[in-house]
Amino acid sequence: MLKHRLADLRAAACVNDLIVGNPRELNRKNFQQYILDLVDGYGLIFCANHNTNPQLSCGKTDWSKVSRIKILNIGKIND
Repeated sequence: MLKHRLADLRAAACVNDLIVGNPRELNRKNFQQYILDLVDGYGLIFCANHNTNPQLSCGKTDWSKVSRIKILNIGKIND
């Protein structure tokens, strides 16, 4: 499943193009991240990785303009 999610990330022009893996935004410690489900409670967490990340006027990441990401964690998801 990890190979499939990595291929999905490579193929997407932006994060909003992701449709599988239940993609959703996480807000942790003023650091916005995204998570994709893998299998059996495992997930892949990533963040925007631009020199200056695109932002909305409210200060949140503008995920529709994110084209570079950094994978932060692959492991069990603790909800």
